[in-house]
Amino acid sequence: MLTDYAWLWDDDDLKLSINPDEYYAVAEEANGNLTLAHRDDGRLLLFAPDHAFVNVTPLAGSPPYSLLTIDHVPNLAAWIEVCASAWR
Repeated sequence: MLTDYAWLWDDDDLKLSINPDEYYAVAEEANGNLTLAHRDDGRLLLFAPDHAFVNVTPLAGSPPYSLLTIDHVPNLAAWIEVCASAWR
């Protein structure tokens, strides 16, 4: 998944700041954006090379439009609650 986008980091002379094997996709958008959860602690990341989101923050050491955190949504459980509230 992220290895297909290695050029995002290469273009900015950066190294991928996470181990992709430690994450799994919990949601995939039609445009290829992924919501990722850490296998051990549920930490949530958004991989969004194609987005217009607000309330997201680039992950330290990552180029713009790559790995992001969702403000005030630190983990999978919180993300599920936010989504469930939106669906009500």
